[in-house]
Amino acid sequence: MVVHKQINDAVVVRELKPYRDKLDEINEQIIALLASRMDICRTIANVKSRENIPMMQKDRVEFTLNKMKSLSVDYQLNPSYIGDIFERIIHETCEEELVIIKALSEEKEK
Repeated sequence: MVVHKQINDAVVVRELKPYRDKLDEINEQIIALLASRMDICRTIANVKSRENIPMMQKDRVEFTLNKMKSLSVDYQLNPSYIGDIFERIIHETCEEELVIIKALSEEKEK
């Protein structure tokens, strides 16, 4: 017969709270960094529109993905995990760039 240890909620909270609080701080920092990254991508979209540079820069995307996967090893993170995250980040920023470039293009046509 398996005996299950009773979990004392107070102990769990006391023991885990400092770590959970730190995770909450880190999560907020990640959001702030993603917002900052998106702001830079919006600026890039403006430059691309002004200079008639194609939105999709496939070589740059591949370079970024490969660099992040390589860096992940230095931080003891799974390269596939980091690759998946950055593929999503890049997808979102490309979508934002498309919206901006389209809006600016329509503005020029007026």
